[in-house]
Order: sequence, then structure tokens, then C-alpha cells
Amino acid sequence: MKSKIKNKKGFTLVEMIAAIAVLALMGVGLTAGLGAATKSYEAMMFSANSEVLEDSINTAFANTLRYASDVTTTNGVHFTSKDYPVTQLGGHVDCIEGRLMMCSDDSLQQTNWLLSDKTYTGYDVTDWSLTYSEGIFTATYKITDGRYTKEDCGFTYRNIEGSK
Repeated sequence: MKSKIKNKKGFTLVEMIAAIAVLALMGVGLTAGLGAATKSYEAMMFSANSEVLEDSINTAFANTLRYASDVTTTNGVHFTSKDYPVTQLGGHVDCIEGRLMMCSDDSLQQTNWLLSDKTYTGYDVTDWSLTYSEGIFTATYKITDGRYTKEDCGFTYRNIEGSK
């Protein structure tokens, strides 16, 4: 009878349990590795997209602020710009719900998006600050998506038109 059992082909119960345990450990290791790779990918995508958004914001302001006229610094920075209809008679920049807006100083309080709403793709601008001193506009802000934050965003532009 012993010879019949030895001649049967197949795996023993111990070998099957060992194989399943090895496969389970490999699955756990793969899952942990994929989680770390996903987080790394998300951080890299945020970094790249926030750089593009920062560049878009800075480019949108470049000529607007360089050629702004009638710049005043009473209660914030106010200026006149030919680029945005709402600021042709005087206006300012405001950060509303994470989006930069060009706002009129008139009683209508009209607003214009600085950039299309689709430009932000889930990102918000926070801690917006625009200052003007000795013919130079300086802005600082942060970009966030709720998980990651890009600090130290901003620009400096010399005003060509002049101030009051």
C-alpha cells in the first residue's frame, strides 16, 4: 500500500500551503509598492501642473501690470488696465474661491476671470498678496490641490506706465 501512495503524482498539503503563503506575501509586497508608486506619481503630477499654473498666472499678469496706469496703493493695489474691460476705469485683483479675478472699483463690482476656470483643473490659489512700491509690482501666493501645496509662488514686474 505504501508503494501506491508514493507513486501518485501531485503536491502534498504542506507544499500547497507554502505556495499559497509565498503568493500572498508577494501580493502584499506588490500592493505596498504600487501604493508608494501612486503617491510618488501624484506628487510629481502636482509639481508639474502647479508649475504650469504658476507660469500661466505670471504670464497673464506680465503685460497687464507692466502697462497698468493710475496705480494707487490706498486700501490695496488699484490700477487701470486696457487688457481687462472691468479695470479700464480702475480695478484690482482679488482671489475669490481659489481663483484670481480682475475686479472693477466701480459700484457695479464687475469681475473678470484672470484665466479660464478650466485652467485651474482642481487647483486653488491661496494667500494671494499684491504689493506696489517704487514702480514695482510684487505678488506672492500659494497653489494647492488639497493634498499638496506649492509654496513661494509669485512674480515681480516693473511698471512702465507709472503711478499717481
